[in-house]
Amino acid sequence: MKKSILIFSAFLCLLLNSCSNDDGFYRLVEPVALNQFCYGPNIGDDFNVAKAFNSAPQMLSTDVYTTTVIITDSNFSLNTGVIVGMGSLVTLTFTGNQNFAIQSGLYSIGDDTATVGNVSVSYSLDFDTAQQLNESIVIQNGYLRVRPYNDGFAIEIDGRNEDDVRFHGNFLGNLILLN
Repeated sequence: MKKSILIFSAFLCLLLNSCSNDDGFYRLVEPVALNQFCYGPNIGDDFNVAKAFNSAPQMLSTDVYTTTVIITDSNFSLNTGVIVGMGSLVTLTFTGNQNFAIQSGLYSIGDDTATVGNVSVSYSLDFDTAQQLNESIVIQNGYLRVRPYNDGFAIEIDGRNEDDVRFHGNFLGNLILLN
């Protein structure tokens, strides 16, 4: 048990990345905190997250399932099974081969949600559930890793948008099932 805690701690130390860059090279200047995402080239281009909601898996075809997970800051809540609020959020659409909310493993970030092992990722800094039109920034490529964590999951993201701006961070916690 102690050995696995040490290994996990060492992994978290390696996970800590910078929110600033120097000609594309990311340095360990300001580490990413737990439950935080960095989205730009400047120190301070980040937001904290507090909750994660998931839809029930939907079958796309034989042995292909998709599930949406929405990771939000503390400004969002659940009201009769619907997310309400205004703030920062990350939307993940997982494609897996089992009827689970999400499966542990390494996913490729991209827009092909019909291929098992892919995930689409986007984020918004000012999402308002009362508005019909909300703009999100789509992450074009990278990876996303899911691991069990206590009663929930550890979700780590490292990707880039169409302007080659890095988006990275993590969420550790439980998923709240949406109706």
